[in-house]
This record gives sequence, structure tokens and C-alpha cells, in this order.
Amino acid sequence: MKPTSMGQAVLIAAAVLYLVSVFFLSSPIWMGFSLNALIIAVVALSWNVTGGFGGLFSFGHAVMYGTGAYASAVLQVNYGVSAWIGLVAGIVAGAVMGAFIGAITFRFGLKGSYFALVTLAFAEVMRICASSFAFTGGGAGLQVKLDPGISTLQFQDRTVSYTLLLLVVAAVMILTAVMKNSRFGAYLIAIRENEDAARALGIDTYRIKVIAMAISGAFGGLAGVLYLQTMLYIDSTVVYGNAISVEALIGPLIGGAGTVWGPLVGTLGLHLLGEGAKHLLSNAPGLNFVLYAVVLICALRFLPQGLMGFAARIGPFRKKEETTTMLEVRNISKSFGGLKAVSDASLDVPEGSIVALLGPNGAGKTTCFTMIAGFTKPDTGTVTFRGEDITGLAPHQICARGMIRTFQIVQPFAGLTVEENIAVGAYLHHHDRAEATALARKVGKQLGMGGMLDRPAASLTIAGRKRLELARALATGAKLLLLDEVMAGLIPSEVTEIVGIIRQIRDEGHTILLIEHVMQAVMSLAETAYVLNYGEMIAHAPPKELVQDPAVIEAYLGHGAATRLQEGGHA
Repeated sequence: MKPTSMGQAVLIAAAVLYLVSVFFLSSPIWMGFSLNALIIAVVALSWNVTGGFGGLFSFGHAVMYGTGAYASAVLQVNYGVSAWIGLVAGIVAGAVMGAFIGAITFRFGLKGSYFALVTLAFAEVMRICASSFAFTGGGAGLQVKLDPGISTLQFQDRTVSYTLLLLVVAAVMILTAVMKNSRFGAYLIAIRENEDAARALGIDTYRIKVIAMAISGAFGGLAGVLYLQTMLYIDSTVVYGNAISVEALIGPLIGGAGTVWGPLVGTLGLHLLGEGAKHLLSNAPGLNFVLYAVVLICALRFLPQGLMGFAARIGPFRKKEETTTMLEVRNISKSFGGLKAVSDASLDVPEGSIVALLGPNGAGKTTCFTMIAGFTKPDTGTVTFRGEDITGLAPHQICARGMIRTFQIVQPFAGLTVEENIAVGAYLHHHDRAEATALARKVGKQLGMGGMLDRPAASLTIAGRKRLELARALATGAKLLLLDEVMAGLIPSEVTEIVGIIRQIRDEGHTILLIEHVMQAVMSLAETAYVLNYGEMIAHAPPKELVQDPAVIEAYLGHGAATRLQEGGHA
């Protein structure tokens, strides 16, 4: 499990501070505001089960919320049952409603926008029904009798109600975390990423999605009952209204869908913004929805992974010494006869980072790699690894110090199995065969090759051979990996998988310098990049800035290309 980043810790601390502040501020307005925010947070956590982990975006999540509220209210008001039984009934009713919607929509293969519209239609149908029947109170709604006590879940001291809601939110978040880390959670996320692939792996996607809808419905029904017990009154236009569905949707998207803390963080921020707008601009009703729309558009445009995803980029907590430069290359040059392949090239690779070396074909990137890794001795300049000058050392000496390179054209040991190939790397530091084999199997499984370990390396596809190169390099225990076009020749889905693997390798404590032509991957992975052209380093900046650099544009597209693009023409 990845460590919490500094940015995520700040967001979580801010959310906790917000929640705790209620106990120290003697403000009935702030208390009421916070009670409502916590109830909406439970709805957002409910939406997150299907929308965040399962990729099933609901536009009408109020249907579960309202059904839970009405089930409890009808039993308490019309039949005099206790609030505790009403609580259970509301949770069950929400779960049944969620499972029912899921069973119908998924049976007919509806997903995406069709699924979203079906949930919206169900919410509207239930709103009409609740406002039409006498036993639901019709248009007047239902009011629960005021009778404070633990048996009725009503408390005169609103601090008690707030504490209870805090405990409920914490419990739902814990259940969400348990679900995320379970086999069921893995199946649900697999369905979100690629449902066909999940089916091919033997996952009953229909059953998993229906169960997810039931769990989501149970959380939603619970939120509805909490609203009822807090307000002691429900009305169909409120509990089945669009406002609930909108906040349940936008909160997780802003905070970070598919995370445990994201829905709470997003909901608190959104609620603070919306309610603040209502109080400051009370003469402009509906302005909060305009703000919601603006915030959603900005979030989708600039924060596609939400606040928690953005905050994660700030990086995990590291000791100060771990932020030092691992590799320093200073003014290295190499000539082949009269051809200057590399001229005075310099770069730095900070520890724990991913750095890209870019440039058009023939720019000198691979020559740089061969000099850094010891396959070619530079004519001038120095290569320093972990404070030691390794210029001119042989590849095996550099590898023993913790740096290894892969090759653009994959070079497996064709006569060996996958496991034996990886074990060759493991033997560098594990001379015992059993230890080397155990490490090889561990690394192979880590890179998704568990089912291929006994296969001949020669039988692997290009994608499999690329993974094998990575696995063999990792097995040496190297801390710095020089990856030479590991995504060349792969189809888009395979590129996506390799990107995820490289990011995982970095998160586990490795540093990466890569040569790559797949710019989408570079933009996703690299914190910074260097650009070579005709052997000279012409630019150094984050990838998003480099793609707008005139010198870089001309290096790839030819002289004058940057000017032509600025003038609105074709390169």
C-alpha cells in the first residue's frame, strides 16, 4: 500500500479539522450546516462504491436515499415501529432498490450514459409515487413525532447527533476501505477498467455489479434514515430531488472518486462552497447549482483524479537525504570517427523520480545510455552514481553498484524459461539457487508474469518480453533503471499496462531514467525531461512545458515549424 503523500495528509487534516471544529464553535448555524454535510457525505460514499470503484456513474442516486428515508418514515409514522427497526428497514430498502435497478439495467446490458439515465428516471418515478400515495403522505410528506431518547434516535443535544453521525461516517469509510482491499473490490475495479477482460478471467461481472449496487443502496438508505432522524420530516421533492443526486455525484468527483477519503473531502468542500453562496447571496436562489457546475467543469478539466489524486503528486513523505541526486552526468561527449554523436551532454536524476530523455531518431539518446551504463566509454565528461565517479567502469561493475539498463530491442535468453531468465538477474546478489529462484518467482508475479514463469522465453509476445526485461532488471536489486524504449512496438492497452508497472516500480523505491517516443506515456510518467538533438542537450523542463518549446518543436518537425504553428498554419 502506497504511503500517504504530503498533499493528501494536508487534505485529510483539513477535513478532520473541519469536523472537529463543530465541538468548539457554539454556533447552531454551523452545527446544522455540518450535520447536513455529514449526511450528504454518506450519500457520496454510497455513490463512490458504484461510481468510483465500479465506474457505474449514477445520475439519480437519490432513489436509494429517498427509498431508505421513506421506508423508515412509513413504518414509524403509520405503524408505530421503533426507530431502530426503521433504521434497519431503511438500509434494507435502499439495498433492495439498488439491487433491483442493477438487476434490470445490467441484465439488458445497459451501461455508461444509459445506466446513468435509468437511475435518474427511477428517482423521478419514485418522487412522483411518493407524492401521490396517501400512505407516504402525498405532497405534504411525513413527519415523525418528536420524542427525544435513545430508543427513538432523537437527541435534544445536537452535539450527540453530530457525534453519532461522525461515527457512522467513520464506519462507512472503514467498510469502504475493507471492500476496496478485498477480492470483491479488486473484481469491481477490474470491471471498471476493462469488463471484457474481467469476464475472460472468470469474473461474474453481472453478479459483482448487482452486489455493488446493493451495497451502494444500503449506504444510501442509511443516509436517508439519518436525514429523517435529524430533520424528523421528509418530503418527496427533497429526498428524491436532484440536489441530492448532484451532490452525491460531484462530491466524489471533486475529492477523488475511487478513494476512501475523496468523497468526504469533496463533499465538505462542495457543501462549504454551496452553503456559503446561499448565505452570502440569499437573493440569488439556485446560484449554488451554478457554482457546482463551474466547479465540476474545472475539476474534470484540471483535476481528473480529484483533489486526492492531485495531492498524491506532491509525493510521499521522504527523509531529507532521500531527495538527493542519484545520477549526475556532466559534459559527456562521444565521437565515432568524424561524427560527434553526443556533445557536452549533462543531466541530473533525483532519487525516487522518473526522468525522460527525449529526442528525434538519431539524436544520440542511446549513445548517452551506453556511456552512462558502461557499454561505451565517453571521450570527455563524468558520470557520477550515488556520489561515486563510475566513468569508464564496465557494465557488470556498474550493475553491482545498483544501476542497470534494458535494451530497445529486447534480448531474452531464448533457451531459458521466464523464471530462469529472471533468476539470472537475481544471482547477482543471491548465490544460492533456491533464494534466486524464489526471488525470480516473486518479481515475476509482481509484474504480472506469474502464469508464464515456466514458459520458454522465446515463446513470449513482444509485450511479454518487455515485461521480462523489466523483471530481470528488478531481480538484480538495482535502484536506478535505465529503460530504453520499453513501450516501443506495443499496442495502446499494453502501453497503459506498462505505464502502470513503471509507476508501481517507482512507488516501491526505484529511480527511473527512460528513453521513450510514446509521448502520452512520457506526459503521464515523467516529472522532468531532457531533449537531445544532434547530440546536444537543447531543453530541460517538465514534459508539458517541453511540448510548447519552439526549439523542441523544430527538433521534431523541422526548421521553422514553431513559427508556422504560431501563425496558425501546418508544421
